[in-house]
Amino acid sequence: MDLNGGAGDDIIHLLSGNNHAYGGDGDDILYSGIGNDKLESGIGSNVYVLGKNFGKDEIINFNPNGQDKDVIKFTDGIYELLRATSLIKTLVRTIRNEPNAKRI
Repeated sequence: MDLNGGAGDDIIHLLSGNNHAYGGDGDDILYSGIGNDKLESGIGSNVYVLGKNFGKDEIINFNPNGQDKDVIKFTDGIYELLRATSLIKTLVRTIRNEPNAKRI
């Protein structure tokens, strides 16, 4: 399912399935669901929220630098389970003992 929040400050929660959420311009909060999701937002300071059961999600247009700063937040106590490695301009976060990976 494709969801487009348009311009403005949006909050989008994805449920199960392979979904694509586009927040558009503005300060958006995008919650990943169960499945392989694409999270994308335009200009603004955006927050991408990932829970324990996220799939092989893709975050598009992630920008942690500059005037507008994007942030990734983890829920469900998974922060302690993360292992990060750098792969040629791609950051892959893998939860230990889980087959899913996060590419940014």
